[in-house]
Amino acid sequence: MRTLLRFLTLLTALLSVLPVVAQTYSPKAIRIEGATGMDTDQLLGIVNLKPGTLSKEQIEGALQRLGDTGMFTDLSYTVSSEALVFKVTAPATSRSLPVHYANFVWWQPDELEKLVEARVPVFHGELPFSGTLTEQVEAALTDLLKGKGIDAKVEAMQASGGDKVTGIILTITRPEILVGETHVDGASPEFAAKLDGMGHGIAGQDFGIEETSRTIRQRLGDIYADAGYLDITNDAPTFAPPRKDMDRFLIDATVVVHPGEMYRITQIDLTAVPPLSAGELAKAAGIKVGDPAGAATLRLAKGEVAKAYRDRGYLDAFATEETAKDNAAHTVAYAFHFTPGVVYHLAGVDASSLPTDVQQVFASDSKLKPGVVAGVEVRQEIFRILQEKGLRSARMQMESNAAEHSVKVVVVRR
Repeated sequence: MRTLLRFLTLLTALLSVLPVVAQTYSPKAIRIEGATGMDTDQLLGIVNLKPGTLSKEQIEGALQRLGDTGMFTDLSYTVSSEALVFKVTAPATSRSLPVHYANFVWWQPDELEKLVEARVPVFHGELPFSGTLTEQVEAALTDLLKGKGIDAKVEAMQASGGDKVTGIILTITRPEILVGETHVDGASPEFAAKLDGMGHGIAGQDFGIEETSRTIRQRLGDIYADAGYLDITNDAPTFAPPRKDMDRFLIDATVVVHPGEMYRITQIDLTAVPPLSAGELAKAAGIKVGDPAGAATLRLAKGEVAKAYRDRGYLDAFATEETAKDNAAHTVAYAFHFTPGVVYHLAGVDASSLPTDVQQVFASDSKLKPGVVAGVEVRQEIFRILQEKGLRSARMQMESNAAEHSVKVVVVRR
């Protein structure tokens, strides 16, 4: 969006030296005011005027060039025989945002920024989202890539954090720059299959230096943490030079992993709340002392013990855990706590989409009468009837009413 320009001319100054009808001026100097913290010499380069005889059209064209940079919210000028003064106003909170280079892997960021500054002197690592300055930087990057033999398209995109724009991301959108192979150094053979799966899952994604680094490190950390290596760390990935693959480029990554020691479970405290006993909860949890204290194991155990309550009709049940981690001994003790909530009852089964004879079976089944506990037995009975009637593709929709603590089951035929 073009900056709104406000042209203010001090007529009294003009009248003192020139006839009102004059369209040319002869200022002895050209200045810029209001550009606090900016390089005024570079701004004067954008103005591209020299003292001497100037037409109104030349001055307004220079003002337009300043406005087109997108760096200012308000611009005006005054002119007299002494000076042509361009008055600029930057926003209270500057619209210029820090620049990040998403996938320019042919250069290091600092090196690339210097190359761009050499072509666009007014650029110093920050840009407005729109305007000729941003367009000039895009063009400079395109030219640099052309020097590498790459016919590229570069676009400026907004980076957001929550609902706030935090920066400008300069991205090569053509040709495609994709993630290639991921190599993990320092990994033991037992993780080979999972690491191969991780590499296959990332390969072919759009490559971005920061985003790809974050994805690799997060996924690698999850794999080891799930296996009980709770002190897992890994280095920032390094990226190989781009390799051409038909009309696209692939970027291979190498990351070094430092797994540390495996942690094991030394204690499991299950504080049972009726109607379940500690023994029933231990069976549902499926973990025991001596097992690896993996993050995935903990998530699964917590989910299974909560499910044990939900299977008995306590549909709002949830479990929390306390973890006592001994970094020296590489052990973990878990304490689980449960909040069952209120038991839910069946409000009814809606089988109206099914054949009449099947509807009658549901209506006459004592195990599906309104008021029975809406636990796992209800689901099992519905599934049994569908199996017997050859309706294996039908699905159940559970509609719970938290206010009435009831559940309506809708059976839909596919």
